[in-house]
Amino acid sequence: MSFPLPGTDLPVLKLNIPPSEGKASNVELNETLLKHWVEKLSAEDLPAFLGAYQQPLYHFNHRSMPPLVRLKMLEIYRQPLNRMVMQLTSWELSQSARSIEQQNQLIDSLMQRLNELAIGYKITIMNAAAENNTLTHNAVAKMAIHRAIEQLSYLIIHAYKFYRQPPAGIYHDLHQLFLACLQAGIGDETPNMSLQQLKAEGSYQHRYIQMMLLGICDPYSLRSNTVLKVYRMMGQLAPLAETQLHQNFNAVQGMFYINAKSDRLPEPGIYARPTESESVLVALNTKNILNGIERLLKQASSEAELDITLINQITPYLNSAYQRKQPRQPVTGAVAACVIQGFTSIHRQFAPQDQCPLDTQQSWQILNKNDRGFLLSSPLNDKQHRLTVGELVAMTEVLQDQRAGVTRLATIQWLRHDRQGQTKLGLALLPGTAKPIHFRVPSQDQLQPALLIPESVHPPFPASIICHSGVYRPEQILQLQSSKKFLNFTIHCKQLIDNYGDSERITIHYCE
Repeated sequence: MSFPLPGTDLPVLKLNIPPSEGKASNVELNETLLKHWVEKLSAEDLPAFLGAYQQPLYHFNHRSMPPLVRLKMLEIYRQPLNRMVMQLTSWELSQSARSIEQQNQLIDSLMQRLNELAIGYKITIMNAAAENNTLTHNAVAKMAIHRAIEQLSYLIIHAYKFYRQPPAGIYHDLHQLFLACLQAGIGDETPNMSLQQLKAEGSYQHRYIQMMLLGICDPYSLRSNTVLKVYRMMGQLAPLAETQLHQNFNAVQGMFYINAKSDRLPEPGIYARPTESESVLVALNTKNILNGIERLLKQASSEAELDITLINQITPYLNSAYQRKQPRQPVTGAVAACVIQGFTSIHRQFAPQDQCPLDTQQSWQILNKNDRGFLLSSPLNDKQHRLTVGELVAMTEVLQDQRAGVTRLATIQWLRHDRQGQTKLGLALLPGTAKPIHFRVPSQDQLQPALLIPESVHPPFPASIICHSGVYRPEQILQLQSSKKFLNFTIHCKQLIDNYGDSERITIHYCE
């Protein structure tokens, strides 16, 4: 038995649970001893912590036990892992593992542990349903469903933070769990098992809509440290969303639609696929959310209260009528490009005598491009420097005879490592032609590398320089030096306008 769902094509709840292999050795079922073991683990040693969790959690999921016992034991396992999702940053990851290969292994290892935890809750749900498939009278199943939605959400958040694609079936399971709650009429409830000291935060619908909104906000265009910020922002806005359940419904504009049988995120009505008219659809209306954002912007007494830049970035995606302003164009000319990372290497790439040979760089396939940027693809390479959204790179198109074409500056606007081992990279070109120079601070003798970008008319942009991070000081004087005499002059630093990690961009004005 399972919990009923609406619709003839979705009669009962079905979740992605791997078949049991019958391995149940070394499973601790004493709550006190398990708590003691978990408390002894040090989250500061990330490799050891994740390694210690691997076998116990895996074998626990293959051990038969009553649903309530499983639910209570999972409560002990979940807390340290979930704290790690919220606290782990790229910097902390680099401190735990120096090589990119080891860092990728830790990211994948945490994803696997989170997935095992989610599987444990899904097993609890299905076992509880076998005992009583009336969800409104099944306290264990209601709490397990809430925990499963939360756990799947944290798994997705971890994937977004490190530009990974979540495991297959994750969105499908979220849709199915939410439908079960709607069918039972408990979508707006928050479960509470006070006798078992198990509490939940937020209703089923709140948790589910919060994750759907995060997915709509194009998370692969967010910097790693802003994913959680947007997730919490969507938590504030989720109560404003309206949902409706439809069957045999032709999608129309003005709504986002969720195919409950799919493993996909909500899609605007203008993009909804024809086959979805044959499925159970959850219609998501975000109009009130857009109004709520507008009120937040009006009520904020200063920009310090709100991240205006971030809000402006994500708001268009929450509008179901939003469409790309820059259409993609067929690829003509060069079909491959090299991407250079790290400011020292980028500076060298603009000095023809110092350019890195093309065969020493990673080659990317050009999928499409326009005047504003490129979409590239390449197999995930553990040897490369870790890519991050917002990072400055230099891109050199590879001509058909394998010669280097024009080198241009760009920033990473979109990044995703998919389940097929491919990395998709969206680059936004910086306007202007960068000129390699060096500079010195008047009180210092050391020359430092920089790129001078003259004033741009279309689009309008003041003159600026890009240099290593930490140079900027208000009204700092810099003396530029170059082999070209017309580039030897003195400038004042005006404003720090971009920080790319290891480099920064500063607007300048020329000294008389």
